[in-house]
Amino acid sequence: MKVQAVGGLLLLFGLSACSGPSLEDSALPEPVFNLEEYFNGPLTAYGVVRDRGGRQTRSFQMILIGSWEGGIGTLQETILFNDGERSQRTWTIQRAEEGHWTATAGDVIGEARFAARGNTLRLDYVLRVPYKGKSLDLKVEDWLYLQPDGLVLNQSVLKKWGLRVGDILTLIRKDR
Repeated sequence: MKVQAVGGLLLLFGLSACSGPSLEDSALPEPVFNLEEYFNGPLTAYGVVRDRGGRQTRSFQMILIGSWEGGIGTLQETILFNDGERSQRTWTIQRAEEGHWTATAGDVIGEARFAARGNTLRLDYVLRVPYKGKSLDLKVEDWLYLQPDGLVLNQSVLKKWGLRVGDILTLIRKDR
């Protein structure tokens, strides 16, 4: 009986350790991350893709151009990978309510959801990616952190069937 109780307790602690931080717990109050201001105009990003073991598998540069008109945002991404692959994605973003937005893109399944608090922006969506001649749908959890100097640190956690399969680390800067 004691073994079952200890096993149950370990399972409970293990499951609670798997739940990630909330946006409220992660955000610093300053600087305030305003999605519509930050992603307006040209930006450049640099990043790496890592497998589930943390090994870097690719690097990339991303050219972004954002614009807003009538409450609707468009964010064009051109991604240039170190192996020569080039991909493009166009996001259409719309404010849902104060501090929340929804978005769509051609390789995103359904709607992406944004939420902002303080210096932090969280984005959740399902991304369809090519993989070994087929396609794979990955759940993406993006955490973007605005720094006082205007740089944004972005960590994207990639999951399949609830298991982490990799991540993407990106540094984004506004072009002047």
